[in-house]
Amino acid sequence: EVLGDPGQAQRHEQQVQDEQLFALAPRHLRQPPAHHALPADQQQAFEEAAKVALAYRQTITDLYSGARTDLNDLNEVASGDRVDRDLKNVALSLRKGWRSEPKGGQLVLVSAEPVKVNLKKDPPTVVVRACIDATALTDVSPDGKREQGKRVEADYTVVKYNSARWT
Repeated sequence: EVLGDPGQAQRHEQQVQDEQLFALAPRHLRQPPAHHALPADQQQAFEEAAKVALAYRQTITDLYSGARTDLNDLNEVASGDRVDRDLKNVALSLRKGWRSEPKGGQLVLVSAEPVKVNLKKDPPTVVVRACIDATALTDVSPDGKREQGKRVEADYTVVKYNSARWT
């Protein structure tokens, strides 16, 4: 499951919808100090977790902007209690008239750093601190009030439930 606490103003700072956008430039991935370098398997897990965090936030953004219309698309990038809660929140907010502009607006992963990588846990878990920039987007309230998206740093817990997919 992917965890973070997107608030109302942060709701539109979300994930990436296509594999090409998952290619992160190395400068975006902060490395631990040299004396705390991650082993190769943990580094790979961290990089994959950062991609999942961005994908999760972008999917929610796409739902608010109308670039995606099927709420169940969130199940492609997240699972567990968090996705259930977010699905309900997105559905309710959309019914009330909240939206994001422009349609298909993209988020930017400004930086990511590993907080905790535990590949021995069942299931393996990575906590990544990601700073995601949504300043290219505008949140629009039901009464038409507009607010520029924000750059937000949050921790995301990413779990690998099977050998092929992190969520």
